Amino acid sequence: MMRFREGGERKSYSTNLGERLSPFYPKDARIPMGPKHPGIKLLALIGNERSMLSVSASLKEAIQKHCANEIESFPFTLYDHCSRPHRESK
Repeated sequence: MMRFREGGERKSYSTNLGERLSPFYPKDARIPMGPKHPGIKLLALIGNERSMLSVSASLKEAIQKHCANEIESFPFTLYDHCSRPHRESK
């Protein structure tokens, strides 16, 4: 995943400065999967070049349970290589 959440690119630098992203975060944020690796199996943690964690709901809960610091978290929709919302296979 080489792109920041679509719609938030212009203010994404603020996270590196320790500033809150909530005033700028889009309500319908989406993360497109990169076309270089189709068919990749997703894990609970997805990294990106901005060092922002994109995590599953269960991992988010575990982090919040054990982290004493305030954590800013936002919802997003992950889009697959065909520009469709990604669905976990069971």
